[in-house]
Amino acid sequence: MNILSATKFHGFIEKGGSTIPWKVTLRNFKGEENAYIVKVFKKSVNNQQFATAKEFYGNILAKEFDLLVPECAFADFTQSFIKISLGKNERRFLQSKDQNLKFASRYIEGAPVFSNLLHRNVLKEYDFAQVYAFDFLCANLDRGGFRNKPNLLIDDDDIILIDHEQTFPFIDSQSGFEKFMEDFKNETTYYQYQKHIFYPYLLALRTKAKRNLFDGFFEYLKILM
Repeated sequence: MNILSATKFHGFIEKGGSTIPWKVTLRNFKGEENAYIVKVFKKSVNNQQFATAKEFYGNILAKEFDLLVPECAFADFTQSFIKISLGKNERRFLQSKDQNLKFASRYIEGAPVFSNLLHRNVLKEYDFAQVYAFDFLCANLDRGGFRNKPNLLIDDDDIILIDHEQTFPFIDSQSGFEKFMEDFKNETTYYQYQKHIFYPYLLALRTKAKRNLFDGFFEYLKILM
């Protein structure tokens, strides 16, 4: 995984959620610069919920199922970047955050957030099934869910998955993991799949259309295992 150095702060992404992501220019070892969205978590969130690690897990795992995600990297907020590029408010904001390397995903220009009203015709049944099955696998609580957030971008005719800090909730505690394993053995789940953004679409499909809907996903899963 590449470690990129922050060189310019563009501002907060106000609609990014409770973590308030940053838009930052990052530079690689060749001197090439690109804009990224950087997640700045509290240290307690990383220690208790492993949010930064989950972002990477979700991003990398999604690729194994041929799902599109932004290019990701570690962002290094160097002392020179903090002193030169940030104002007083931004430096104060960072004081309460984890000081280690941060999760960064490539900024995609002009890619709007998925909307049921505007972009329903972009997706096919296969897309619904593939994303739904992936989120079921990693117990993603944040693709719909209680916050009603799609966490999907639309780029031409493709969907791009973002924000995976709420995946794998069962690793947050020993009791959570034990409950997950017990459910797995009993072929049950605590995952509230009914709240997934694509569940209503899949539920509404005719029985014939549902029969082989997840075949592609299972093939990828076999390869992964």
